[in-house]
Amino acid sequence: MVTTKTRIELVNAAMGKLMVVASGQSPAAEDQQTVDGHVDALFEQLRDDEICDVTDDAAIPAAWFDALASLLANVSAVDFGIAYSADVKTYWEGRLKRLTGTRPTYQRLAPEYF
Repeated sequence: MVTTKTRIELVNAAMGKLMVVASGQSPAAEDQQTVDGHVDALFEQLRDDEICDVTDDAAIPAAWFDALASLLANVSAVDFGIAYSADVKTYWEGRLKRLTGTRPTYQRLAPEYF
């Protein structure tokens, strides 16, 4: 089972969500570069908003992948003549928060004595 994905897979998934690439077709290089140009800004925005922190774009957690691809597609939509949606952004960021949020472990903490 694949546990991580790469930046290229993320870009291609976002392009598929935008329907820029037909099924079974390879994406045009300039379209791929256009979408790829939004990846770093998206990762920084998600880190600054404390939603998730993608530290290695060659090892993106598979659990986050669909949400990140959808957010990337939404950010890149304007470049392909598709309207940006704030509702889509809110929905997928909420999903990422839920996926990355910490849950209580109910373990006792070890005391530290000074």
